[in-house]
Order: sequence, then structure tokens, then C-alpha cells
Amino acid sequence: MERLIRAELNLVASESASQNRLLSGRSHRKTSVWKMLKQAFVGEKTREKFSCGIEFKQCMVTLLAWRTPWLLSIDVKRARRSVIGDVVYMTHALVILDFFKSISLHKAKAKMLKDGAGRGKFLLWAKSCEHYSRRVGLRNDWTVHFRRPDDTHNGVMGTVSPRQILEICVTKVPKIPENTLLHREAKYWNEHDIHTSDGLELLLRKYPANTIVLKFVDGVHAANGLVTIDFPAHCFEGWDTHVLRKDSFLEPPARQMLTSRPRPWSRLDLNMALRNDKTASSSVQAVGTLVDVQGFVGHDSTPDYPRMVVAPVRLNLTKAFQNVGYLGGAHQADDDANDDGLETVLEVVGYVKRKNTRRLHTHHNSGLLDED
Repeated sequence: MERLIRAELNLVASESASQNRLLSGRSHRKTSVWKMLKQAFVGEKTREKFSCGIEFKQCMVTLLAWRTPWLLSIDVKRARRSVIGDVVYMTHALVILDFFKSISLHKAKAKMLKDGAGRGKFLLWAKSCEHYSRRVGLRNDWTVHFRRPDDTHNGVMGTVSPRQILEICVTKVPKIPENTLLHREAKYWNEHDIHTSDGLELLLRKYPANTIVLKFVDGVHAANGLVTIDFPAHCFEGWDTHVLRKDSFLEPPARQMLTSRPRPWSRLDLNMALRNDKTASSSVQAVGTLVDVQGFVGHDSTPDYPRMVVAPVRLNLTKAFQNVGYLGGAHQADDDANDDGLETVLEVVGYVKRKNTRRLHTHHNSGLLDED
């Protein structure tokens, strides 16, 4: 019933719009010189803010005809027979329109639920993980400056864009590779004499000649399991190390003092190659940009091994900096670069010695900048 009423009201409105266009065309053709001079001095009439409309009487007659037809006279009922066919066709059109609207609404709702579920999982994990919660509390606003470099160097701190952007490929593996030196076994860990920087220093010593085995640990991406990565030599040159009481960080020097000479550094973007067995095609999915490397004292969580106190190392990545180009010091951000603020957290599992200096993964520069 409601759709039939909508259909007839749409027909009345369309006829009204056609009549208005016809009358408007006739008035323009009959415009005299006197009317043109009047419009030039007085101005044109205020245009209506709606494209078409119907009279109140027509609306009430339509409602009565469908809801209480016994109140209409015989003459009105006979006059309405001619519009029944048009109403049926308009009803078909409205059914199709409502169907496509429902599809888009269902898709939007499903996407919102999916994004909300992922964000909820991440926030629950972040709240339960004391190390990540502590890191969030220690973070300052350097990411804001990193996303919006200040080329004029206004204020106390200045922003230095990366000299180059390195795209590094990570490879998913089903289990820990053979001949892997576990992070928990790479050093003798004395539970009473472990410093927050021990794990970070171990990683910096191992990465030039070893393939790093990592695992996803955050609440959203933990199901992805293990991956391996080859960091390019000297990729962390210029990065700053900060050792605190409970944590140590390796961070890119996005902000530097104005009194010092700008130090070049490299931004690291991690991508994962995915292969579709059905179509025999492969695609590259962005994992994120490395924001910082965190070291702390805590329990090792290597699968199938007993818990022990070590100095774990975590890589914190975000997609907020993906699709961001630095060209000549200028900043250009893509509207699709936002990832709801969610990060990807990976933890170091072990190190695999590269045989014959053969690189297991590939990397290349995605963009170079002119030096300041």
C-alpha cells in the first residue's frame, strides 16, 4: 500500500514538473524588451528551492483513494482508472530502486560491522597488553609532524622528511624455518640482569646478516601467524635510540632540532606478497610503515616453548603513512591512507643465517628525495 501511494505521488510530481518546464519555456519565448529591461534593473524572481511539488489537495485525494476508497464518489473513481497502469509501472520502478538501495545499505552495514569488530579486537588487546599500553602513554605527537612536515621549520622543533622510502617484502611461512636461532636462545638471559635495550641491541647486530622471523601478536592480525623479512643493510642508519626505565625505542628522526644539521634517514614500508591458487595470480598487500621498534623486559611467547623472561622486541607498524609521497620536500597524502588508527604489531621470534649472502626477499627504493 505504501509503495502504491508513493508511486502515484511520484507521477503527480513528475507531471507537475513537466508543466512547470513547459510554462517556463513559453514565458522565455514571449519575453519582451520591456520585461528584459525590468529584469535587468529589478532582478529576476527568486527561484524555488525545490525541483517539483504537488498540491495538498492532490496529496489528500491520493491518500483517501488508496486507504479509504469508499469515501470517494463514483465520478472520482472513474477518473482514476486511467492512471492505474502508470501507477503499476512506477511501482515496478520503485521496487527496483528500493532493491538497489537495500544492497548498498547492507554492504555499508557489513563494512561498518567488520571495521568495528576489528577495531574492538585491537582495543581489547591493547588494553590487556601492558607493554603496548605503556608505549601509547609514552608516545608524543611526532607522528602528526611526520604526516605534515613543516618545511618552514616554525616552532622549537623541525621536521625532516625521509631521504628515501624502502619497500621491503615480507613472506608468510607456515612454521619456524629450520636452522633458526631463536631470539630466546641467541643470548644468555639472566632474569635478574636484563636491560630493556638488550633485545634491541641484539636485533641491530643480527639483521644485516640474518633473515628475521617475526610473528603477528596484536588482536586483529595474530591469525596471520609467522613471516620472514630481510632488512636492507644500513636501513636503520640515522634512527634514534631512546633507553628508558621500562622500555627502549628505535625511532625515525622525523623531528630534529633546528640547531643541528638535518640527518638523513630512510622510511621502511612493509608489503606482503599474496598468491591466489585458484587464479594463479599474485598481489601485494601493504602491511604498514614501521613507526618504531620497541624493546622491553617480559616473557617470551614463542609457540611450543616454555615461558621465560627475556628482552622481547616488537615492530610497530601503521598504514597511516602508506600512499604518502614526499616529492621535493612537499607532502601529498592520499584520502585512502587512513586505517582508523589501528596498528600492526610484530614480535621477533628468531634469526636465520643467510647462506652465501643470498637474499631471500627483495626490496627497492620507491622514491628518492633531494637532500636539503
